[in-house]
Amino acid sequence: IPFTLWARSRLRRAGVLRATRPRDLALGLGFAGAATVAAHTVARRLTKA
Repeated sequence: IPFTLWARSRLRRAGVLRATRPRDLALGLGFAGAATVAAHTVARRLTKA
């Protein structure tokens, strides 16, 4: 995570990356949560078989 924060701040200063809006942050966290649930579901099905 420290590298990610460093890289994002550097890109933001260079003007390549725009500031994160609260809506974008919530959307990203929602997608990450859904992907985590899906991965755990697949893993459970694979390990039960």
